[in-house]
Amino acid sequence: MIQFSAQPDWPAAGDVRPVVLAGPVPGSEESGGTSVYAQIRNWVVSTPLPIGRRIRAADIAEALKVSNTPVREALIRLSAEGLIENRRGTGFFVPVPSVDDAMALFEASHLIVRWSLKKVRNDGLAIAVEAPQHPFQRSAADVARLCGQFNQAVVDAIDNPILSGVLANLDDRLFQLRLIDARTPSVADRQVTVIGAVVKALRVGHGDVALGLLAEYQLGLVGRIPHLVERRIVDGVADTAVS
Repeated sequence: MIQFSAQPDWPAAGDVRPVVLAGPVPGSEESGGTSVYAQIRNWVVSTPLPIGRRIRAADIAEALKVSNTPVREALIRLSAEGLIENRRGTGFFVPVPSVDDAMALFEASHLIVRWSLKKVRNDGLAIAVEAPQHPFQRSAADVARLCGQFNQAVVDAIDNPILSGVLANLDDRLFQLRLIDARTPSVADRQVTVIGAVVKALRVGHGDVALGLLAEYQLGLVGRIPHLVERRIVDGVADTAVS
């Protein structure tokens, strides 16, 4: 799969320019069975991107060595999913978050996971995720991805494809804020500890304990959301100033 990285010294001010680390076959609309849409989506949801920056379809097409058409189709699809912003007549941009939007996304994600966890408890189901080890040497991105993987494992356990798809989109949209949250060592440690404790509680049949841990963590997260949004905006402005 193609991987992208955002550089701090884009030559075109105000634009996000992806850099291919491992490229596809030149002229191919797919690489190793991975569609252009999937490759761009993976870049958007796993790369720290300065908010408000323009995403140039031509630059991505050049990096992937494909035509502009599949790239634009992918960007339009990603804008419909809420992962990027499509400003009609202007182009595509990294969205600028708001506290209300972030709160709604986190609450929706929590409701789905909590409901699914109750079903896992009541039906005696097992979730396909190992209890994580202590987060020494674990990057903020690793912790942010772990949160999404845990959520997805809980919903996958109840075998509900619709909820699974909705949650995947929510978690992808929340990756940038989770990344900022996990940059605080104590928060990252707490996230990993809670996920490990929930997994262990479920394995020994203590579903109520697992639900309690999840609710306690969500309460702390809600209190941090305004700070996360502010930090995301400040980081984005700083990145823009640097470039």
